[in-house]
Amino acid sequence: MSALPLCYVDATEKAGWSKTVEEFDYGNDATDAVLVQGLVRRSSQALELLYDRHSGRMLAAAVRLLGNRRDAEDLVHDVFLECWQRADQFDEGRGSVVTWMLTRLHSRGIDRLRSLQVARKHALAAPPPIGHPSPAAAPAAGASPFRQALAGLSEVQRTVLELCYYRGMTCSEIARFCDLPLGTVKSRLAAGLSALRQRMERPDD
Repeated sequence: MSALPLCYVDATEKAGWSKTVEEFDYGNDATDAVLVQGLVRRSSQALELLYDRHSGRMLAAAVRLLGNRRDAEDLVHDVFLECWQRADQFDEGRGSVVTWMLTRLHSRGIDRLRSLQVARKHALAAPPPIGHPSPAAAPAAGASPFRQALAGLSEVQRTVLELCYYRGMTCSEIARFCDLPLGTVKSRLAAGLSALRQRMERPDD
């Protein structure tokens, strides 16, 4: 087993999580769900095993999403720390540990893409001519209601919609990316589109 990267040790200590309770000796045959329970008990051994088992797959998914290995490594680092923090939120009845972690990675990754796009837009935008309003003063028509409607969807519906429309992925690609059955992806996409349409058609929107 490889040692847990130093950056995780440093970050957990700074966050006050260095007091681990090693009540169990987790072997390589421990299931992912058992290891997540180890995270709840603050077992660094359980975190090591999860990292060894899934960090490669998480990194590959992050590179596909962000297109940059350095950004992808930062994203994977953030997601593992978030899983350490919020391990008690994992619900085995709603999906596998891998799906839970990949969903967090997708959500954080898309947020990061948006931030990068905004930063690039501000960096490349020329100052407006004197006497003309800046672009920020004129909001794009329909942008706010759409984003509000999208934000109101469930996380799983929002994830497949964002991967489909922002990243241009097909249902088959999303299924592989999220480690989900193709039928599940299609049903979530259909449900998400229906919910989004209903929200957009509301009179108050």
